Amino acid sequence: MGDNAPPLPPPPPPPPPGKLVANPDSWLPATDLVFIDPIGTGFSRAEPGIDASRFYSVDGDVSSIAEFILLYLLKSGRWASPKYLARDSHSTTRAVRLSLHLSRNQGIDLSGIVLISSILEFSTIRDNEGNDLPFALFLLSYAATAHHHKKIPTDNPLPTLLAEVEAFATGDYRQALARGATLPGSDRAAFAKKFAA
Repeated sequence: MGDNAPPLPPPPPPPPPGKLVANPDSWLPATDLVFIDPIGTGFSRAEPGIDASRFYSVDGDVSSIAEFILLYLLKSGRWASPKYLARDSHSTTRAVRLSLHLSRNQGIDLSGIVLISSILEFSTIRDNEGNDLPFALFLLSYAATAHHHKKIPTDNPLPTLLAEVEAFATGDYRQALARGATLPGSDRAAFAKKFAA
């Protein structure tokens, strides 16, 4: 097959009934995976008589999770084990805070932090008035999606296209966004055409 051949479709799922098989790549033989629902999420609730609102802040969340980790390590006898913290999405910002809190207040130094779907700087996703950064950053995802669905008239492979889009997004596009309404009409038409392409 050539480089431009369409990908093969995935094989169909096996017919029912499904069966469980051991995962040869599982972390379970080598680790304890401990999943924590912060108070007020999942099945986790404050004890009766405890004002749950004290946990509904960054500091409250960090303190309660740190206390849980400390108690778990003490009760399970895992103090000397390597410790990794995994957080996802918006809670990745709290992972940094939790790591610092564990080290400073509990004497627990982590071996590492795993950030899944991380966001550490919210200005990269919030298109508030005066913040054009997300528009430039999202452009690569939009271009990759359009390329996948064959909505862009190009024969360029995805890496080549994304290199072009990144150069445009961080250069001409950012400059045009910064100029806003002061961008002359003729420049605006040319820019819009390039942007649409």
